[in-house]
Amino acid sequence: MLAGLCLLFAAFTAAQLIALSEGGRHVLATAGLSYAEYARSGFFQLLAVAVITLAVLLLLRAATNLTSRGQRATFTAAAEVAVALTLIVVVVAVRRLNLYEDAFGLTMLRLYSELFSYWIGAVFVLLGAALAGIGRGRGWFVSASAAAGLALLLALNVANPEAVVARDQLSGTRQIQRTDAVYIARLSDDAIPTVAARLPGMDPVTRADLRARLCRGEPDSAPRSRFSGWAAWNLGRQRAERAVTRICG
Repeated sequence: MLAGLCLLFAAFTAAQLIALSEGGRHVLATAGLSYAEYARSGFFQLLAVAVITLAVLLLLRAATNLTSRGQRATFTAAAEVAVALTLIVVVVAVRRLNLYEDAFGLTMLRLYSELFSYWIGAVFVLLGAALAGIGRGRGWFVSASAAAGLALLLALNVANPEAVVARDQLSGTRQIQRTDAVYIARLSDDAIPTVAARLPGMDPVTRADLRARLCRGEPDSAPRSRFSGWAAWNLGRQRAERAVTRICG
């Protein structure tokens, strides 16, 4: 069963790598796919492969009676091949997302999808280590995977993800040159100082549109707290209010 899974994944990853060898743009052109469809299909293929591989490896490891050293070595080798092929699928899925981002820029959903793909990759690196016998006798795999996810969330919060998205949207390096002023103006207070700092370098039309949206406040922007007083103080909100006052005052 494990050998059949490896053969199936090997054929799948070979097709993915061939399609990716030209950056995926040939596939987009010949198949009539949009960047969004191409990235979305790659992400859900990654989820399917990850779930199947994780379930099969854990079930086979628990149910198979590996009595001899040769049996254990054969199972470990086949399992490590399956893990390696899954990591290739992770790389392909991230590259598909990167093509989408190169064309249209980051959004919060695209950023979270890419980071989730990285976390899946980290989980399978840990799974490969566990299958290789590292830390044998200790049930560390689940806790280590959860810790990796929590560490990623902590790093994401420290990095200010909405500011990262705003910075990328306003970088001016998109292949399809289009600044989504509506989306940028609807980001939360955490993004506003970054947007305000980038306003002087924008083209006049985009600058005027974005400035007008920030100054009047977008109806669909992130809701503000209904509480007041010292307990409701928020550093991001304070920085945003200062930035809006500077560009609108």
